[in-house]
Amino acid sequence: MIVQKQDVELFAMTVWLIWSQRNQVRLNHTATALHQIPQRAREWLIEFTASQATQTTLTDRPGRTRRFWTAPPSDLVKINFDRAVFSGENKSGIRVVIRDSSGSVLASCSKKIPHALTGSEAEALAAVTALSFATELGVDKAVLEGDSMEVIKALTQTERTLSSIGPWIDDSKVLASDFVQLQYSHVRRECNRLAHSLARYAVDIPNFLVWMEDVPPQFVVVLQADLANLI
Repeated sequence: MIVQKQDVELFAMTVWLIWSQRNQVRLNHTATALHQIPQRAREWLIEFTASQATQTTLTDRPGRTRRFWTAPPSDLVKINFDRAVFSGENKSGIRVVIRDSSGSVLASCSKKIPHALTGSEAEALAAVTALSFATELGVDKAVLEGDSMEVIKALTQTERTLSSIGPWIDDSKVLASDFVQLQYSHVRRECNRLAHSLARYAVDIPNFLVWMEDVPPQFVVVLQADLANLI
């Protein structure tokens, strides 16, 4: 019998999800329904494969414009944030990753929102969470980086934002005032892959999880891709 590589990878991803959901049940946390696991496993495998493909493209085709995470200056840390909206499940997820100039993860967190926001609203809330999380860790010199031009632009403007994201932008500006130095950076999603991947993970967590100097093991390959491109 011939077993294709993709079948093995899908099986491994499915087994991991079953194990993860078993732990959720054991801890009395909300778990994904069993009939949703095959589809969730396929989605994670597609994202995992895409991250590997991106790494190959950046490494093997140096003549093309590179699009990957870049390190902050040595005296700053970089705070990446992103969101995911799960309209079918009426949930949203946000994710924050804080890294130093060597690319090492200082801390990361993932938060589930029990209702579906618009993309811009979820991005604005993610920015608030990112700044609040960094402040709690004692960070006061940083680059705040995201892939939402609307949010980054609103954060850098002096006038108030009158759209639905306005309240979150106001909260972010209040938090920003506590920083000694804070720069803003807008990037393509390819440069924000780790935060984006982990935002999708939020749908499977209880409410809020923090990892110190680490990321969940299934996303180490994305982190390694970023580190490889720093060399």
